[in-house]
Amino acid sequence: MRFCTTTWILMLASGLAMATAGCESSTGTAASTQTDATGDTTADTTGDVTSDTTADATDTPDTTPTGLTCQQAGDCAIADCSAKDGAPGCGVSCITQLDPAHKTRFENSWNCIFDKCVNATCKDAQDGDGCMDDCVGQKCAVELSLCVDSGTPGTSDCGASVTCFDKCKLDSAPFACWDTCWNGSSKAAQGKLEAMVKCVDAVEGNADPMEACGIQVVSCLADGKKGPKACYEVLSCMEGCSKGAGPDCVAACVSSGTEAAQQTFADLVPCLDQDMSAACMTKFVACAAPSGTKTCAETVTCIDDKCVNSDGPSCPLTCAHEATPAEGKKFADMMECVVPCQNACKDDKACKDKCPMETCQTQTAACMGIQ
Repeated sequence: MRFCTTTWILMLASGLAMATAGCESSTGTAASTQTDATGDTTADTTGDVTSDTTADATDTPDTTPTGLTCQQAGDCAIADCSAKDGAPGCGVSCITQLDPAHKTRFENSWNCIFDKCVNATCKDAQDGDGCMDDCVGQKCAVELSLCVDSGTPGTSDCGASVTCFDKCKLDSAPFACWDTCWNGSSKAAQGKLEAMVKCVDAVEGNADPMEACGIQVVSCLADGKKGPKACYEVLSCMEGCSKGAGPDCVAACVSSGTEAAQQTFADLVPCLDQDMSAACMTKFVACAAPSGTKTCAETVTCIDDKCVNSDGPSCPLTCAHEATPAEGKKFADMMECVVPCQNACKDDKACKDKCPMETCQTQTAACMGIQ
């Protein structure tokens, strides 16, 4: 049993996918480099550029570039390889025009895309574009930010920046789009963006990044803004965001919560798209913040009457909010037992039916007022 079936992980730079025909393999393309044990990057047999990656990773230029910037070379290489259908050597003309001060920036970002996405995570993916969208946003956002960083921050908050990145598209100069979004972000927003993407990048395997990075995501989306809403109202607001609404709708919902609501919601985020556990049930009830006049039994009746066709958790949490704190505790105790019990039953209906009145008899009796 899941309380929520909609995953809303926000991926920075969803348009910055490199899954063009020219990104099938780093071997035979102008962008390919191979790193040896010393950390030096050496050219392969295609005549790729060579640089020492021990140089400053940011390579911040202090003079007007005499060649292409990292951003310009990136978009140039993408366009060239796309136009040439990924032919060996595509993009060479772009890379050879790189300003020396931007070479390390470019190679760090380009190598990340190939090493972590093209030739790793998305190597055998059936949905190549979709995989690359997600992978680049998760694994290479820091390198790409360093690629385009001008050193002069803008004024956009972190939530607005995420919305900006979400609009970057592969077929319309993604590096330039990233440039606009990153350098338009305030210094504080850039710090929160970096914290979020570094956290996501550290998530290994198929693990859900939200389980580890909920606090960083909420911190970015809210970015210091607060409102009057409780945690369960923030969740209800998010359920109202349409699938194609983009991160701006989610950001507006998160920033509408009080500071306490945002913290409670951040704690809840890892539970939004996983099988319910006792620990998660406790977090959901904390989000509901029971403070009404109803009994636990009336809460159960409310859920049965109003939430049968509800896809998300906001309806049950609204019912739980109407219980008194003491009765809300009884509801939490019962659900912390019943939900994991029924999850363990899988598709066995008879097993599930036994959970409330047999396995969890004590908790159910307390909730329903049965002596």
